[in-house]
Amino acid sequence: MEKNPKESARTSDNNLLGKIFYSILITVFTMLVIFPIQLAIIFIAVCNIIYFINCITKMIIFIAGAKQRTSIDWEDELEKLDEKYLPIYTILVPMYQEVNSIPKLLEAIKRIDYPPEKLDVKLILESDDNDTIEAVTILKPSHNFEIICVPAGQIRTKPKACNYALRFARGEYVTIFDVDDLPNILQLKKAVIAFRLQPKDVVCLQARLGYYNMEDNFLTRFFALEYSILFDVMLHGLERLNIPLPLGGTSNYISIEKLYELGEWDPYNVTEDADLGVRLSAYGFRTVMLDSHTLEEAPNTISAWIRQRSRWIKGYMQTWLVHMRSPITLYKKLGKRAFWGFQFFIGFSSITFLSAPILWFFTILWFFLPRDISENLLPNWLVFISFINLLLNFATHWMMMIYCVSLREESSPEYKISALFYPFYLILHSIASYKSLHQLIVKPHFWEKTTHGLAKKILS
Repeated sequence: MEKNPKESARTSDNNLLGKIFYSILITVFTMLVIFPIQLAIIFIAVCNIIYFINCITKMIIFIAGAKQRTSIDWEDELEKLDEKYLPIYTILVPMYQEVNSIPKLLEAIKRIDYPPEKLDVKLILESDDNDTIEAVTILKPSHNFEIICVPAGQIRTKPKACNYALRFARGEYVTIFDVDDLPNILQLKKAVIAFRLQPKDVVCLQARLGYYNMEDNFLTRFFALEYSILFDVMLHGLERLNIPLPLGGTSNYISIEKLYELGEWDPYNVTEDADLGVRLSAYGFRTVMLDSHTLEEAPNTISAWIRQRSRWIKGYMQTWLVHMRSPITLYKKLGKRAFWGFQFFIGFSSITFLSAPILWFFTILWFFLPRDISENLLPNWLVFISFINLLLNFATHWMMMIYCVSLREESSPEYKISALFYPFYLILHSIASYKSLHQLIVKPHFWEKTTHGLAKKILS
């Protein structure tokens, strides 16, 4: 925000996109009055084009990510690792109203296989969150845990808290763990090894994320399947194709020196992780996937899921709008492939979910209206294309599901059944997308908190 205001979501100032948006809006309303049927046909045709391109793009990325990768011989590398030369790691743990989750969090960090004297753990609390401050104080964490109280301000967001705590960091590298995280005990050592084996332009690593309560219900299994597609395959595909990799909100490792150079996290972006991933690529740095995993708690109710997902989608919208303030400059920085990959993977995703209910409503309506009316409403060829697109979309997701389920040999029958119904889970994304659009207009920087500690079942 201070180093380069144009890269911050604090302001919605966007002259070029603003002019385009208002021009389209005026054109649409004019045509809606004069040519309502023609406008509907054009709209559905455009939606179909976006759907098709988005589907093909995802397929290309998925296929690239599914290819066999050369794995590091971790056993050999870990055996050769000399703990005397390990760097200091700063672990940031932002939390708010998380009294019940603290004991499990402290235990998870203590289990990490890394010299305690080289761990710089910052428990980041809000200054008015008295219950959490008291709970942490009573537990008396070890010497390498430091309590950081963030002063009250205009906004209360995770990136703002992390930026404040970064002022007290002692580490060479920094990572973020959420309060519900269970990171693999070897993750930090693997990150050190991976950094040493990677080229100099690799300054960030992203571990795989998954869920430990996936067996709670259908919703958590859908969420686990979605994360399997993203972290087990899609992000590997983005890495291979050199497309900006939107980071997860946790378990990404980055050099503190490079993070300062990039301007740290944007406190006004509610998906500061995705924004940082794009900014890394724009500055000529690379992010690669780390062969390690962190388990989290998936929201197990629809209302909690929509709250979390609407924040994520709003952040994707913010990220796209921010980086598209100067599209020509972004194109020059990213290059052709990365630029268009960014458009389809981050920009078009929101458009697809927003247009989906309208698109399918018109198409289904075509079947229930009298034939003479329906044929005048939408031409047969457009309805045919819409259904082909729908089937292609379903087939694509089912193919992804079959592959991701095959990666999990221990998959339960319920998990496999959930994979069959996964395309219908995408309906929830449309609901969350409209909530995101509303919040983007009325309260763009509002951070909708996810409540933790509600898991019914925890996988070992």
